[in-house]
Amino acid sequence: IIEEKSRSKGVTEVFVTKIKATDMGAYRQWIGKIHEAEAQFPGFQRVYVQSPNTPSDDTWITFLQFDTVAHLEH
Repeated sequence: IIEEKSRSKGVTEVFVTKIKATDMGAYRQWIGKIHEAEAQFPGFQRVYVQSPNTPSDDTWITFLQFDTVAHLEH
């Protein structure tokens, strides 16, 4: 018997952002404030941020999840 794990329901928006190396510190501070604000909205479930893997990489990927499309769009 294979037991199915429960899956989180909701909607996820993915943001791909390119940030110059010289702006990384300011960007980290900014996203921290933004994610604190997002967490206060109804339906917020989670946020996951993948920062660049190497010093030459400038790509940040953010997954923002809410319970409904309406809450995400709000």
